[in-house]
Amino acid sequence: RSSTKEACVAACGDGLKFMHEQCDDNNTDAGDGCDSECKIEAGATCTHKEKQASECSFVKCGDAKIEESWDHAIVETCDDGNEASGDGCSAQCSVEEGWACRDGTGKQAGSSVCSQVVCGDFKRAPTEDCDDGNTQDGDGCSSTCTVEAGYLCSGPVERKSMCKRPMCGDGLREGSGDVQEECDDGNLKAGDGCDEGCKLEAGFQCKQGTDSGAVGPPGAFSYRKDRCKSSPVCGDGKRTKPEACDDGNTNDGDGCSSGCTVEKGWTCSVEDEGPDKCKKKKAKAKSEEL
Repeated sequence: RSSTKEACVAACGDGLKFMHEQCDDNNTDAGDGCDSECKIEAGATCTHKEKQASECSFVKCGDAKIEESWDHAIVETCDDGNEASGDGCSAQCSVEEGWACRDGTGKQAGSSVCSQVVCGDFKRAPTEDCDDGNTQDGDGCSSTCTVEAGYLCSGPVERKSMCKRPMCGDGLREGSGDVQEECDDGNLKAGDGCDEGCKLEAGFQCKQGTDSGAVGPPGAFSYRKDRCKSSPVCGDGKRTKPEACDDGNTNDGDGCSSGCTVEKGWTCSVEDEGPDKCKKKKAKAKSEEL
């Protein structure tokens, strides 16, 4: 039985992009985005799908497609389907000052929809931190639509922002300005890991939730409800798993070691929920050893 081996040779223009080729659009013509040597031409962009020829085109401002050329020479930040300036998206397809652009939906899908940024119009633009419908200072969202110190604001783009001060017990671990919560488990009870002032209690660990999405001034944060659980502290006089003992100190040689393990030749026990009381084991009598 005989077998034959056929060598596979990649040929530019065969519609199959190989690793050494930047593109292959099934021809060797220049001027269509992929040149005669299967290299992407300046100002062009190409998409590649498995077992299909490359689809290449030149980036053109005004075609309602936000694109970037492979060589980064042309970078569009918007494209509203025209080459006119003064409507938010310039003739070079960059967002104009004082405007904000977003991706269109429905019949405008793929095209940029631009609008002037007006602080205080109840609609937060992508370039605004907040917009609460007015231009007053002191209510959380300033006259320039930035979040003020001591506040946090939330709300989606194109909607009114809701601003508030961090509040202990509301189930959001937050910090802004002088208010810095260490935890927030959704209540004002002490003894559960997070006290009535939203401070972490000794002997507990609290795990913060996910980011709430609220924004604030530099250094601000907002996380969802904390989950707190007891955490053993050797030497605090409270035996907590995995501690074998806790006599209220971290000294060795007294029955309960510095690592809260029972030392050899000692026994430890808890009385009235207090610290461990340790004593040396009694030596066995000779008659017991026989």
